[in-house]
Parts: sequence; structure tokens; C-alpha cells
Amino acid sequence: MQPLRITAELAEGVISAIDKSLPIDGPLAWALMRQQSPGKMYSPNYGTGEWTELDMSEILSPVTVDGVTFNACSWAIFEPLKEYIKYRHRRFDTHYAEKYGIVGKKGRKIITAGGTFKTRRIPQVVICTEKITWFCVGDRERIEDLLLGIEYLGSHRAAGFGRVGKWLVKPWPHDWSVYGPDGHLMRAIPSPQGDRVCSVRPPYWTPEKHRCLIPDLPDAVMEDLLS
Repeated sequence: MQPLRITAELAEGVISAIDKSLPIDGPLAWALMRQQSPGKMYSPNYGTGEWTELDMSEILSPVTVDGVTFNACSWAIFEPLKEYIKYRHRRFDTHYAEKYGIVGKKGRKIITAGGTFKTRRIPQVVICTEKITWFCVGDRERIEDLLLGIEYLGSHRAAGFGRVGKWLVKPWPHDWSVYGPDGHLMRAIPSPQGDRVCSVRPPYWTPEKHRCLIPDLPDAVMEDLLS
């Protein structure tokens, strides 16, 4: 295990993200599960059960704070060149018409103006940035191997957002996985004084949440981290 700096150079320079934290251990956990048990990737237990017990201690160094153990990796560090809202439309899937609409000879009307099958206009945040950087403590060889299978980051990947052009992993002289320059917090950590409730380890969509302190990096520190 050694301090590392991980950089993802985006192929198109755009990523869509609901949460800008984008912790790198989430994609690494996904890639590890795909290597170890690809059949579980598409099971009804996706995100629960075996996922919550996924052992990443040989890939990222474990850290324990306030009785909670998580992986030694920072939140995403990047310079947003521009941000805007793009809308996508989710229309009624005609396959449902065969299942719900055809009843007897006269059929049955399906309401798409409201309710379950309503057509929706969904906003998504698009961030323009050239690269995203993380700091962690881990096994460089194992991390590089897992990153080979991670081609996209963020949400709405099917629309082409977040495509990674190149991964770069290199040793770093400092452990900035939890605390960075001048002791600034680099990721969420559990704390009774925290003002945000969030997950601190993958899978991040599970119900396991903790009250946390979160980073608030000054612009000068951000410039140093990205230089």
C-alpha cells in the first residue's frame, strides 16, 4: 500500500453527476465485483447482500473514524469549466402496451398524462471538465488492473457522458486520502458534529448512512491539488 494520485482524462470533457463527490472506490468496487463474481452484477441483490460485504482491504487501505470503517480515498477533485442543465425525456415504453393495454377485444386505455406511465422531462446536471483527480492509499498494481475495466464515470453513461479516455496512476509523496494540504478535509468522514447525512463506503446507494463532516476546499488548495 502506498499513497497514490489517480487521474481520469475524459474523452469528451463532459460528465453528468447527481453528486459531485464521485468517490473512486465506488467504480473500483464495481470492477472488483465484476472480476470476482460477474453473475452477481445483474442479480436481484445488486447493491445489497454480497455487495455490502465486498472486501476491498487488499486494494485500498481501510480507515476507521468514529467506529466506522471506510476506504482511504478522497472525493473527486476537478475544475468545472462550465455547468448546465440538460433535459432527457422518458416516454411510455410501447412494450408495456402489450402487457397492460390489451385486455379482451376492446382493449384498455393506458394513461400517459399522469401516474406510473407518465412521460417525464428529467433534468440532469452536465459538468464540463477535462480531468478528474483522486488521492488514495492502495495497491497500485491492483488499482490499475481494475481501472482497465472502467470506461465511464458518473450518470447517464448510455448517453455518452463521462467516457474516460485515459487513466493515470502514479505514486504521490503525501497521503491526501482523508486530509490534504494544511489538514483540509478531502472526503466525508463520520462525526457527531457533521451537518450532512451520507454514505462513506460502497455501495453508496445502500441505506447505511452516517452523519458526516464534508470537505470545503478553498480555491487556493484546489489549485495546488490540480497543479
